[in-house]
Amino acid sequence: MMLSALTAGGCRMWQAGFFTSGYGEMGDGRYAHRAAYEAFVGPLVAKMHIHHLCFNRGCVEPTHLVQLTPKAHGAAHRKARLKERRSVKTELEVQW
Repeated sequence: MMLSALTAGGCRMWQAGFFTSGYGEMGDGRYAHRAAYEAFVGPLVAKMHIHHLCFNRGCVEPTHLVQLTPKAHGAAHRKARLKERRSVKTELEVQW
């Protein structure tokens, strides 16, 4: 997408407008990551969510985007939050 910049971590960051949720906004009101998926990966399936494998809401890199059911999408985020909590706990234990 022309309105994006590649980061060192491999994310292609949306450079135009954003929704208050942090997701990129196309000029026509669509989500930028959904438009990127549709343009570079394939059609959007009804009721499916587009998940950022990188967990970066501003990323529009097609290789970081996958379609998931709402249930699988929620599970992916719960798993990531659990992993994050465990790593914070480990860091705190190391400090003690």
